[in-house]
Amino acid sequence: MVGVLAWVAASLVSGGGGPAGAVPAGTALDFDGSNDYVTFGSAPGLGVSTFTIETWFKREGTGATTSTGTGGVTAVPLVTKGRGEADGSNLDMNYFLGIRTTDNVLVADYEEGAGQTSAGLNHPVAGVSAIPADGAWRHAAATFDGTTWRLYLNGTLDSTLVVGAGRLPRSDSIQHAGLAIAMTSTGTNPSPAGFFNGVLDEARIWNVARSAGDILAAKDTEITSASGLIGRWGMNEGSGTAVGDSAGPPFENGTSSGTAPLALWVPGFPLPDTDPPVAPTNLSATAGNGLITLNWTANSEIDLAGYNIYRSTSSPVPLTTPLNGATPVTGTSYTDYGRTNGTAYYYAITAEDTAGNESGGSAEASATPSVAAGSALDFDGTNDHVTFGTASGLGVTTFTVEAWFKQEGAGVTTSTGALTTAIPLVTKGRGEADNSNVDMNWFLGLQGGTIAVDYEEGAGQLQPGAGAACEPRQAGSTPADAEQRGASTAPARTGAVAAR
Repeated sequence: MVGVLAWVAASLVSGGGGPAGAVPAGTALDFDGSNDYVTFGSAPGLGVSTFTIETWFKREGTGATTSTGTGGVTAVPLVTKGRGEADGSNLDMNYFLGIRTTDNVLVADYEEGAGQTSAGLNHPVAGVSAIPADGAWRHAAATFDGTTWRLYLNGTLDSTLVVGAGRLPRSDSIQHAGLAIAMTSTGTNPSPAGFFNGVLDEARIWNVARSAGDILAAKDTEITSASGLIGRWGMNEGSGTAVGDSAGPPFENGTSSGTAPLALWVPGFPLPDTDPPVAPTNLSATAGNGLITLNWTANSEIDLAGYNIYRSTSSPVPLTTPLNGATPVTGTSYTDYGRTNGTAYYYAITAEDTAGNESGGSAEASATPSVAAGSALDFDGTNDHVTFGTASGLGVTTFTVEAWFKQEGAGVTTSTGALTTAIPLVTKGRGEADNSNVDMNWFLGLQGGTIAVDYEEGAGQLQPGAGAACEPRQAGSTPADAEQRGASTAPARTGAVAAR
């Protein structure tokens, strides 16, 4: 099961995804939304008056709702310790984090404890961002500092509710704690039952209200133990019914329960990709007139986003501000224009993946541009070209046509009549009409990965307008005195070519 990542947090405090290239964090549990759940029993070690509750979840269906009591919420449970049962005793609910199905937003609730302003009173809070049952990974957390609720979705504040002082939760509740379910003090889930339909992973309960920064910084990690962490279930067992707590002592271990088949073990939430690509190799620098062209060998990473180009007038080249800005170069060549002739330039490149991880620098390459080095034109293969007009001075009956070229992409083909899918290099004409001065004079290009040449016979020849693709073949035939425009376009394999 795959999906995108998001993070949810509900917090009663003041203050305070999924990454490309991610791999699963161990395993997780997939609940059917009908009777699958994890129970921790009455779990006195999970009773808290201030807290942070969090979990990764992937909602795959509507699920079944339950009620947290009069004045509370009706919602699908995620991580809970209690539900609606009674008021004004230790049968009150300690905390509830779930999803309301009427508008698909995150909700949380608790009931006031003994000695508070209104023992047994519910204090629900609702988010504003809809959470569809789209099979996408998201993360949820709820925190309370004694006065204020806050809900977070994907590390971003989603809703805030000030409850006020003197209204702490029922931390001595004997109602049972669980995942994907909300239970009474007897450990049952009477009608209306509540069950989550989807996957849960890395559920955590803290006895402190963590800040928004703490929630965001830790959401993509597995935390086995930490100060203030009183319950953590990584669900990495991968089989069986045990759901172990790594945060004790005391260890509030859980049991996967329900009606067979029980919740399924599936891949866990995606951990972020933190592995950079390897450094690019075989960097070379070729000087031109006021420019330097770089070439290198392509990296093989499947999540490669591209390359960053760095330049300096001395070595070593600092890998600080790339010439390409924020957008990586996707090819394996780069031309640095506007360089000063006679000045030596040093270059290094790095590779960057889709998660933003950047490799170390390549071996450096240097070159010194000069007037003598000359320059060339790089065409985009879509609409770039050079035109000479009708160029009557280029009309010939015997000829040599030649050019250096470096093919960098497929280009766009045209037809000479005889050559039907040719990419032009140096030309005077193409297929237009036969037996007039709109016949083609000569054409040098590429077809099927090889050199291809053609011309059309001129007036007074054996077959005026007939093509002679690849090479002239008929004695007595000479090219037409064509009026078509000559053009040179950019091609790509390095080499000298000539047609006679």
